[in-house]
Amino acid sequence: MNDFQNIGIFLQLAAMIILLLKIICTFDCTGVSGRTQILYALVLSTRFLDLPYEFQISLPSFIIKIVYLFVAYLTVLFIFFVHRSTYEREYDTFRFDLLIGACTVMALLCTYKKWELLSILWHFSVFLETFAIFPQIYFTTKANYTGSSLVFYVGMLACYRAFYTVHWIYLLLVEGYVDNYYVAASGSTQFIIYCGYFVWMVPIFKAQYAHLKNDESQLDVVSIAPNDFECNISKNESLFNN
Repeated sequence: MNDFQNIGIFLQLAAMIILLLKIICTFDCTGVSGRTQILYALVLSTRFLDLPYEFQISLPSFIIKIVYLFVAYLTVLFIFFVHRSTYEREYDTFRFDLLIGACTVMALLCTYKKWELLSILWHFSVFLETFAIFPQIYFTTKANYTGSSLVFYVGMLACYRAFYTVHWIYLLLVEGYVDNYYVAASGSTQFIIYCGYFVWMVPIFKAQYAHLKNDESQLDVVSIAPNDFECNISKNESLFNN
């Protein structure tokens, strides 16, 4: 594991923690797709099935995986239970069961030479992570708005995959091999999806910000008007008294 991969891991974890803290601190999960968060929790659950053995091999890796799972499931808990009143179900309607089915088929095809449960689930997690952001994209498309924290979240995920892509290029050029070409292809595809989504989100966020500034300026005009009216009345009264 080189530095590029390490940076990517911590960027992904930081993005997840930032999203969770946003939901906790604002008591609001508006704009967040709960279905995407369910898929991410499923990705981590099927990828970290070696957790009991990881404790014996590497304690830091074991702790990081525990934190991953804790943050993922806590995010789902806050969206669907703690702050469910702010969860916008009407926008979060993407058929994520289709993604699960398609990724299951791809995992079976990739492991057809030797079907082992752990291998199938691991490949399933790789493919599912690639498309787990789709419900969030669909959510934003229907709602036609996004928050600054979500833009930051997706941007960090794009950076996470960017560092992993550099990691695979490094392995290919320096070491002469890539551990798993399915992983490299899926991760690179995920990076492209994240970048496209991020680029598409930024204009929406800018338009929202400009609209908000216009609303604030209109409120300032409304708040100033009564004061001006009172000043005119006082001037007229003074003239009348004179």
